[in-house]
This record gives sequence, structure tokens and C-alpha cells, in this order.
Amino acid sequence: MKRNTVKILIIATSALCIIFFLLVNLAQTMPQALQVPAKKEISIDIMIEKKKVKIPKPKVKKIAKPKPIKAIKAKIKKRKAPASSTSLKEEVLNGALPPISANYREHLGFARYARAMHARGARFYILGSSKKQIYKINLSVKSLSKVSSNDIINKNFSPRTRVIEDEPALQFFINKAKSEFNITNPRVILLVPQRMEQQIASQLVKNGINLNKFQAFRGTYLRSSGDFTLKIYEGLTNNGSQNLNIAITL
Repeated sequence: MKRNTVKILIIATSALCIIFFLLVNLAQTMPQALQVPAKKEISIDIMIEKKKVKIPKPKVKKIAKPKPIKAIKAKIKKRKAPASSTSLKEEVLNGALPPISANYREHLGFARYARAMHARGARFYILGSSKKQIYKINLSVKSLSKVSSNDIINKNFSPRTRVIEDEPALQFFINKAKSEFNITNPRVILLVPQRMEQQIASQLVKNGINLNKFQAFRGTYLRSSGDFTLKIYEGLTNNGSQNLNIAITL
């Protein structure tokens, strides 16, 4: 009886070993599953609109047939040159006059010079770091009034700006601009009427000066026979300087 039991156990064990062996071989013969790479997490900001908005259909307007356009001849308004110099080029009258450095202290002083300029339409301004910081100087009542760039454009001033530096009579306005209007680096400028610059240019041309050959002029303001006069005594060129003696009555 014991021998039969031992035989059964041996047979059962052998059968289990065979089954296990077959299972192992079967697993090795099956194709391996493809390895799927792990997904990377990507952060994307997306704007989501919760409320749906209905887009109205565009209304189509009937376009009327265009009327035939008549040929229009453009009219160009030309600025006339001063009567004293009909050959003066138009570009000279539009700001091509070389800069002029003229001394007013030697013969007039600032007060007389300022009165003469003011009588001829010139004006003094305080200029800040931006176009919004423009203040007109009133010398008689010692005040500053804010103006716009359009106010200046409408007055037909020359496009060239004259900067007045180191003038003690204007220090009051510089200090006022700093303290009352918070302008850190105020400058005093003088704007003259365009007709005055045209007058200077025409007189130089009349005296045989080719303005295209000069980079700048030097002069002085004085009273000559009771007239407010600009005397040009030197012209600067690429090759040096040239002595001149041209008196222009302003």
C-alpha cells in the first residue's frame, strides 16, 4: 500500500515538471510586446472662453457705381522770393540758410536786442526735454505761459531754432521753469519769423554770396543810422574762413 502511494506521488511530480517545462518553452516562443515609450508632460497655456458668442453675419451693402472722375490739376502754392533777389532758390527760403552766430552784447546788450527782436515778431521760449514742455517767455511781466507745438507752427516761424546761452537776464525764467514746471534742463530758444530769415538770405545772395559754399556765418547786432542791423563779418567754409562785410537792415 505504501509503495503504491509513493509511485503515485512520483508520477504526479513528474507530470507537473513536464507541464512546467512546456509552459516555459511556450512563453519563450511568443513574440515580445512592443515597448511603448513613456509620455512626456508638456505644459501648454490655453485660453478657454466659456461663453459662446454668436457671430452675426456681415451685412453686404450694395456698392453704387463710381462716377467718372474728372481730371484735377493740382495747384502748388509757391513762396515768392524777396523782391531784392528774384534769383534766390526756393530751398534757401525753406531753412537752407546756414546757421548764423551773432553777438548782441557788444553793441546792444540783451534788453535792447530783445526789444528789437520782439518788435519784429520774434519770441523767446523755454524748451524742456519733450514737445509737451514748451513755455512762452513774457519779458515785460516776467511770466511763463504753456503753449503747444501747434501754436508755434501756426505762427510761421523759421524752422531754425536759435539757442540763447549764458544770458544772466534769462536766468530768472530758467529758475522758474525748474521750480514751477519741474523742467530739469530748460533751454531758452528764440524763434524768428520766416520772413526775417528770407530777408537775410536774399541780402547775402545780393552781395554775391553762394550759400551752398558756406557752412556757417558769424556776425554782430548793432544800431546803424538808427536801424537794427545784423553785420556779417565772417563766413566759414570747408577750406577755412572768409572775411566778409555785409550789413543787413532788419
